[in-house]
Amino acid sequence: MTEVSAPRTASAAKPSLSFEELVVAHWHWQRSDDLADEPAYRAKLAAFEDEFGEIIDSYWCASVPSAVALTEKPHRPISQDAFGFHRVSDWATKDEPAIAELLHKCDALTIKIARILRGPTREIAMRLVVSSSTHVLALVDRPAEHRSTEDKQRALEYEGKRLEQAESYYEEVGQRQAQLTYVIGMFAVTLVFAAGAIAVWATNGSSFTHDRNVLALAMGAAGALLSVMNRMSNPKQGFVLDYELGKVPLLVLGAFRPLLGAAFGLTVYAAIASGLVNLDLTGSPKGDTYFYALLSFTAGWSERLAKDILDSAELTVGDAIKAKETTAQERASGQGVPG
Repeated sequence: MTEVSAPRTASAAKPSLSFEELVVAHWHWQRSDDLADEPAYRAKLAAFEDEFGEIIDSYWCASVPSAVALTEKPHRPISQDAFGFHRVSDWATKDEPAIAELLHKCDALTIKIARILRGPTREIAMRLVVSSSTHVLALVDRPAEHRSTEDKQRALEYEGKRLEQAESYYEEVGQRQAQLTYVIGMFAVTLVFAAGAIAVWATNGSSFTHDRNVLALAMGAAGALLSVMNRMSNPKQGFVLDYELGKVPLLVLGAFRPLLGAAFGLTVYAAIASGLVNLDLTGSPKGDTYFYALLSFTAGWSERLAKDILDSAELTVGDAIKAKETTAQERASGQGVPG
């Protein structure tokens, strides 16, 4: 017997009523003339809904004890499992492997939806999947037995496409929600750098002339933030995240991005300010500060610029080392010549 239901927290010590028991009770009630079967079914329904939530969408087979249902727990926080998908279908699909496979796909998709999506999108995606599973299960119910094999196959293909659309919706929403979580992590770290820069700016009388390294850090972080936001807003560039990682890992990954931008910004500033990369700055100190800020922002925006400047610095250091080695060899050679 296959039963799929929403995960439960271990809070109640009372015995749990499975969806399978409820389906069997419903099936006996529908087929029996005994008036005592209805109160028994209603009692089990009340116990089931008390634990899992109200059944808001369902399909009950008339020929065998099989069913699918969607439950909702009222007044649940968005972060918790408000919706649950339940299925018992082995009796109906024992001779229908294609339908059983499609229902298993519904199971897997609802588990992902329950764990990843948040807010109204979770309910939308759940209802799409339950709608497909309802129509698929109806294909093997007795009232549908008059269908020809060709009609059933066409209906199965159609429901398969609908399930693919539901999965595409899940992937699109999951990606958007992951990007939002990633940006929140970026904003948090960028605001820290911005607050530090503002504190230095206020302390030094509205000037960064003597604390350009702090400005470089803040501008590099800001460049990284705006670079990612620009890529998110441009579908052609694309910014793909693994949305199934979960909220905390995505926040951490987002926090690392402005840190990387700040590191690039500070490194580029150090390379230019140290003279390793000679840009012949002859402007005023204020103008030079703005120029450093611009380069640090650009380094945070594009790692390629930072790499080019670091390559230039590496060549400069390499030339200096070679020149020193050549001078040392010439001195050693001159000392070795007889007078």
